[in-house]
Amino acid sequence: MDNTTGSGGTTEEFGDNSPDFQFNTAEVAEFAKQDMDFFGGLVLPEVVTLAFPNFYCWLWKTLIDTLVKTKDFSKFAIGLPRGHGKTMVVKLLIVYAILFTQKKYILVIGANIGKAKAIIADVCDMLDSYNVNQAFGNWRYALETDTQELKKFTFGGRSVILEAAGQGTSIRGSNQKNSRPDLMVFDDSQTEECAESITEAKSYQQWFIGTALKAKALSGCTFIYIGNMY
Repeated sequence: MDNTTGSGGTTEEFGDNSPDFQFNTAEVAEFAKQDMDFFGGLVLPEVVTLAFPNFYCWLWKTLIDTLVKTKDFSKFAIGLPRGHGKTMVVKLLIVYAILFTQKKYILVIGANIGKAKAIIADVCDMLDSYNVNQAFGNWRYALETDTQELKKFTFGGRSVILEAAGQGTSIRGSNQKNSRPDLMVFDDSQTEECAESITEAKSYQQWFIGTALKAKALSGCTFIYIGNMY
């Protein structure tokens, strides 16, 4: 790592596919904020080795522009077949929200809490990565709560909550640090078995409308629903 100072910040080495790739840290943050390909390559250099397709770049721009809005309750439903990397993009988006937005309470909902916890774990691995630590600092320095389903920490001058939940649970009561979710991510939260059962599908719909959507922060919340055929 090179600790020489450049204009606007410190020059560091960042992992990519070349051994001596260097950027000024201020430039890294700005490039990562503006460009999906750069951000993906910074956070997941071993995985994001090719440019994202135009659709994903358009979707990314649409979502990140929404995340910075205030008093906004935008809802997105994104349907993509399996194998198109939608969950990976959602994980990257959560990391982006932590690094670049004022979102304070991010609630991830899966078909069961185990799947939601797996997403939380991957997000934390991304935040732990060498590149993210070099460019943005160590998020664990002010980690208050550290369980598989709940992380509470201070980062970027604000308190952040990252929580996992399973569909059908009583998330309407989610209220940590006198806050409610201002970013809710539903990742394949309806199972195939649920979709094929009229009774289970109706129950899921009632929970989704009557419980999940009402768990939002009254100051604003972005809802992102990711699924394939359901």
